[in-house]
Amino acid sequence: MKPSINLRYKSLLLTCLLIFSAGVAVPAWGQTYTINYKNGSPQTDITERVDTVYIADGEARELFIPELRSVHLSEYDWYVRWYRLDGETLTKDNIKGKDVNPMDDGSFVEGGSLEPNKYPTCLRDAGTSLFWYKGFATGKNVPGASTIEYQVQTVKDDVVFCDVSQNTDYNDKNIASKEFTEPTLSVRYKFVIRPAKEIAERIKASGANDMIPFIKEDTFLKTARRSIYNWAKLPITMRGTMMIIELLCREIITNIAKMEGHGQILNREINFIGSR
Repeated sequence: MKPSINLRYKSLLLTCLLIFSAGVAVPAWGQTYTINYKNGSPQTDITERVDTVYIADGEARELFIPELRSVHLSEYDWYVRWYRLDGETLTKDNIKGKDVNPMDDGSFVEGGSLEPNKYPTCLRDAGTSLFWYKGFATGKNVPGASTIEYQVQTVKDDVVFCDVSQNTDYNDKNIASKEFTEPTLSVRYKFVIRPAKEIAERIKASGANDMIPFIKEDTFLKTARRSIYNWAKLPITMRGTMMIIELLCREIITNIAKMEGHGQILNREINFIGSR
């Protein structure tokens, strides 16, 4: 007995739907961007900023670039690329773009350029990384490239990188074909991930409590002040300025860890334990 025309029509329709569904479910060629290195190889001798972030197992932790999150900077030609390294291989595993809401994250300032609303993530998928550049701009959306979320069930030593540039010597002539050549990099942010239990054990071993600080604040400037200038003879209007200069100098001295080649390494340790 031959199938009815109606049954054959339904079978053909079902087959077409299955083919169409398979095409949608499987990523098609060209859905991710290809980022080429400038001059064909990874850039070196880049100024780096290093932050140590302590994260609890299973906790979702925001990592962000302050300079991109504080103002919308719609007039700047930013290039931003987030990634991890699995050995020598770039990967975006365990990281994803995250929306930014200045009213929640504390970056909103009255009179500033951020608006009190959510900035959706605008990072694009580059296969082994997430990136954004000025060519994708659709207004004041740069904060949407500033923040990612990192999460693993068991935290081990890890590093998340973010390459940032304000240079415009990139090549985007093939951006319609999802191919892009990165510009000369300005700075590389490195977020060194450590298990939260490490810092908890250090704090416990240090004997720190409400009266004893974990990090001793024993940097004094009075001797240096007298050796550089006569504080008592300074006009009152200048004393505040000199105090600000001294505080800035102390911050610089405290934060500069070392110099490596032409790349200046600024090492800050941020003890993130609980949730933001």
